[in-house]
Amino acid sequence: MHRILLLFPLLFFAAGSLSKLPPPVMVGIQTNHDYTVEELVKDVFLIGDCDNVSNIKAIGNDLSIGYFEGGSGIFGFSDGVLLTSGDIAFAEGPNGSVESGEQFGSPSSDPDINLFASNAAFDVGGIEFDFVPIGETVTFRYVFASEEYCEFVGSIFNDVFGFFVSGPGINGPYANNAINVAVIPGTGDFVAINSVNHTTNAASYIGNELQMDANQCGIPYQSTFQQEIGYDGMTVPFTATVQVGPCETYHIRLVVADVGDDNLDSGVFLETESFDLGGGIGVVAAVPGSDEPIAVEGCLDGQFIFTRTTADLTDPLVVNFTISPTSTAENGVDFSTIPNSITIPAGQSSAILPIHVLADGQSETQESLTIQLNFPCDCQDPVSATLFINDQITFEVGNTEIEVCAGQDFSIGPTILGGLAPFSYLWQDGSTDSLFSSSLTQTGSFAVTVTDACGAVDQATATTIIQPVPQAEISGETSLCAGQSGTLEIEFGAIRRGLFSMLLTAKPSPPSRIFSNHLLC
Repeated sequence: MHRILLLFPLLFFAAGSLSKLPPPVMVGIQTNHDYTVEELVKDVFLIGDCDNVSNIKAIGNDLSIGYFEGGSGIFGFSDGVLLTSGDIAFAEGPNGSVESGEQFGSPSSDPDINLFASNAAFDVGGIEFDFVPIGETVTFRYVFASEEYCEFVGSIFNDVFGFFVSGPGINGPYANNAINVAVIPGTGDFVAINSVNHTTNAASYIGNELQMDANQCGIPYQSTFQQEIGYDGMTVPFTATVQVGPCETYHIRLVVADVGDDNLDSGVFLETESFDLGGGIGVVAAVPGSDEPIAVEGCLDGQFIFTRTTADLTDPLVVNFTISPTSTAENGVDFSTIPNSITIPAGQSSAILPIHVLADGQSETQESLTIQLNFPCDCQDPVSATLFINDQITFEVGNTEIEVCAGQDFSIGPTILGGLAPFSYLWQDGSTDSLFSSSLTQTGSFAVTVTDACGAVDQATATTIIQPVPQAEISGETSLCAGQSGTLEIEFGAIRRGLFSMLLTAKPSPPSRIFSNHLLC
């Protein structure tokens, strides 16, 4: 081997202190092997609701494929899919070794990499899948990074990667007439160690070399991302673009490999939700002021919000849609007639289609209106949204009363039956709280006007009744001789509280005594 990688493990032990160490602070790139390749493609890489991908397969060792996060401060996007020619864990910072990587020792049998690489290739890692584009262009963003930078630039160790796309209308030199769309923008040059580095296309290169490597290459030492990422250098974010025919089936292979030997790793960071099949639009149902898409006849109107899923706002975008046959609400009967398209103006990311719900005077179960977007071809899972419509609920406010003692603080409110929250209140003194609070010395009534969310109005009266001060009396009698011990039975009578009795032990000095008194409470 021409390159020898020496690892010197340095171990520190402090008796009894390991369990007390605080958890490490995670910075920069963090990786995760727990995602399946299907999840990485459908839930991470793909953008939009049109899920037109299938036949998803992993290429190479499972350790070479996974999820990453923490990239926003390094190359401008935070997370996504990571493909490497080793173990994705080596992408994590800090960059603590001049030469590091995972050596699987697997010579490449990949036909595209073998044709593309300038020397023997090893440790191919990647994913592949079929896709059906909705538009005429498919794009995604990525960054290429490597441990080969900068000391092996211009050598045979020119680690490579490729995005090989095949399908109708494509005629290239790779398997199934595929082309490689991983090119430097504005050129036909493929992105690789020898085509983007500190001397070639340097404006597209971000150095992260250790001091020893920088000295060897004769370049300034930059330690900006030494703690955040393990690779010695990387490109700026690039956008891969391929022209396709809508509704046709295409195949893409995203692969990276070591070249010359299997020592040092390279990786491709694919931005989350950047694989755009060209539909470019999503839709949701909503009711202003409500957390749920439930409109009310003659009261609460709804709307559909159409939003671009791409950042390009240059041109207006016409969105065609239909009312799904699963809808139970009728166009022009349960809601005002709506068109079958809407235009998102240039410079705007969304447009709103208002749905005016009509009061038909009939008692009905909940109805639904489902809008389904029309694309040049059907999505495997149609893009749609549903607005629900309820009858208006009868609204009535009932009188209430409360009993309190004079001067006692109290709160009272009306009884509400039906209607639609939120409710507004107007008491006769001008207060607008749901409860009237005060204290009184005599019985009083308070008028309140209540309005529900649909504008229905009703009035009620809240009455406070002052109770009289409760009275009670105790009485009892017994005969005792001087010096004699005995018991005195006391009867307790209280208004509204019944009759109670208790026994008290007494030692009166007179021969006999009759005890009687009144007590006001």
